[in-house]
Amino acid sequence: MITIIHFCRSWRIAFSMVLITGLIVSCKLSPTKNYNQLIDRGEYSEAERVIQLMLKSNYKTTPQAELDLAFELERLDRIKLDFQKTEAEVREYVLKYIPDASEDDFERWEADQALEWRMIDGKKRYFNRAGRNLFRIDAGAKKIWRELHP
Repeated sequence: MITIIHFCRSWRIAFSMVLITGLIVSCKLSPTKNYNQLIDRGEYSEAERVIQLMLKSNYKTTPQAELDLAFELERLDRIKLDFQKTEAEVREYVLKYIPDASEDDFERWEADQALEWRMIDGKKRYFNRAGRNLFRIDAGAKKIWRELHP
């Protein structure tokens, strides 16, 4: 009985070691690609977690690589700070000046990138000044702003 328990413990430890080694190898294959893909998909918090793990591990091979990773963390943090407006907040601002703006208008402004937004951790977030910037970027909105503010 004791031999079986000892074998089970040893087996669990060995299995855990193989699993952990597999995870480490899979992360080390292309962590840069991994965190860039996460950012592209808008999974900022997960990308930050991966970068922090890379900084804590032996992944970084040069001081420049460490600086690059630290910069990427700062950049993601800055983006999160700069893109905090919700769709409702931006629409409310725009509708104050263009009350008859339609859903098609908003879709066009987003497609033209006149309304700046990003998907961050599963939420659509607009640039903090997206509403006001619309009146600087889009020619039609700019004309309306100039008429209201001569």
